[in-house]
Amino acid sequence: MSFHRNAKLGLGGRCALVGAIESGLSIRAAAGRFNVSPATAHRWWRRWREAEEESRRTLACLFDRSSRPHHSPRELAGELRAEALAALEGLGGRARRLAQLADFIVLRKF
Repeated sequence: MSFHRNAKLGLGGRCALVGAIESGLSIRAAAGRFNVSPATAHRWWRRWREAEEESRRTLACLFDRSSRPHHSPRELAGELRAEALAALEGLGGRARRLAQLADFIVLRKF
């Protein structure tokens, strides 16, 4: 488990934040107490409130989520990707040959 390096709150702070909101503190007041924006406090409260019991018990709902997109429309198809990776293994790091191969694969895709 790792946290974003610029995160204001670690796991303990996030847990304390949702605990304060559960105990009756408003989201805005809790945000002020923990020195985060109301949007950040609402994000953690929403994730806590919508989490299943197991996720709450393990605090998994308070972990950072991946920033990887769910959909990549320009990603190569699996077959072409495998072909490109196989070709890269045989190149031995020659940049010019790599550029030629990339042009070939892109042109072949269209």
